Amino acid sequence: MSIQPFDETEATKTADEIVGKVQYVNRISEQAYKSIQEALKKSLEKSRVVVPVADPSRVILRATTVQMLLDGLREHVGPSSYLTLIRRWGEEIGISFGHILIETFKQKKRLPKTYKTILVVWAIFDSSARWGDIKINQFDETKGTAEVKITRNFLTTGYEYDIHRHCPFFEGYIQGVTTQAFMEWARWFNSVYSTSVRPLLCDSIAELQHEESCIFRIKFKAEGLKAACDRLVESFKAHDNRKWEESLRLSREGLETALKDKVGFTGKRFDFIRALRTFSEAAKTLANQDQAVEFYSLASKAIDHKLERKISSEDSYRIAVFTRRFITELEKTPLTREQKAQLKTLIKTT
Repeated sequence: MSIQPFDETEATKTADEIVGKVQYVNRISEQAYKSIQEALKKSLEKSRVVVPVADPSRVILRATTVQMLLDGLREHVGPSSYLTLIRRWGEEIGISFGHILIETFKQKKRLPKTYKTILVVWAIFDSSARWGDIKINQFDETKGTAEVKITRNFLTTGYEYDIHRHCPFFEGYIQGVTTQAFMEWARWFNSVYSTSVRPLLCDSIAELQHEESCIFRIKFKAEGLKAACDRLVESFKAHDNRKWEESLRLSREGLETALKDKVGFTGKRFDFIRALRTFSEAAKTLANQDQAVEFYSLASKAIDHKLERKISSEDSYRIAVFTRRFITELEKTPLTREQKAQLKTLIKTT
């Protein structure tokens, strides 16, 4: 069967063909709730808060139960830390679904013609999963802008005040879905048609809060760290093929390449951890430095066969997802020519 391209006018029909009218509702909603529950469980365990779920991988929570868990966590860690945490969860879950979405298209040999087509199908899927009524109000590839409207958002339904308290989850989620899906789709599209569609990434997203809806305005920009993203795409592919060590190696290369290319470093000797600390201290904006060191070290130990346990699927997937977040954060970190020159000098001498 040859690849069949489709546009947004065929989105609903394609979604039905891909998974089935009833099946994709249940499959996606179960996966989404499972992801949220697992993230909640890990965080709450660290905070010593009891989770009232015996086996979260087999339970679909009511929206009100999710809200109660999130409200409890928000009260425990404080509003400021909570916003950062829930946005990160959203981004990680979005990256995961963005990858699954494009892989599903590939398996079914249905190739979206445009970025907007991807957004429309995503909106259909997550609306069917009862996350809310999601509409793509506007998408302009030339201007790099989009607007997503969500009514009956499952995270706001039922609240009488401060109804948007959990909406940073959707900010992260939309960023993760679009950046990952667009990255993988552009490379697939270019390989099929021998074209050079520019990969886009979510540069910023902000919510306009309304009483009856949530409107998210998104700005996209062209992907800058292409070589790092190339390795990341291959890392996800290796993971899907159950090649955990290869996936880890490619993710590690993605981390290294992203940092090198961000500062324009071309030398042969490159100590990623020292360079990262130098960059973070100079740029003063890199929020995930400690996690980058942790995952880079884990990948290195696994590749060098110094890990005291077997490499797992979870290892390769978590590091691939983190690498996507790391590349995105670097893309958003502004550097002047002077800063780049200073950083190159500092990295060479560390």
